[in-house]
Amino acid sequence: MQTAQIETAQIEGTPAGQASADEERITILASSFGQAAVEFHRRRMAEQGYRLENRIAGHKFFRTDGMELSSLFDGETLWAVTFVKAS
Repeated sequence: MQTAQIETAQIEGTPAGQASADEERITILASSFGQAAVEFHRRRMAEQGYRLENRIAGHKFFRTDGMELSSLFDGETLWAVTFVKAS
């Protein structure tokens, strides 16, 4: 069985695991830090009421069926950026 090594970040002042059903999240995956970083401006996220939820970080993604882990995206590291919008 493979083990997932995923970087995590906690925003200062936000309790870990705290999420509200009133918040909408969008996560964009990109091939590079630069591609991920430009999406906030390119997609005019601020004008739509979104803010950056956490730092942009490289991740390897896995899927589980409850028993086994399988690698997604051929094990490639992708850069993830999550935006949140309070409803």
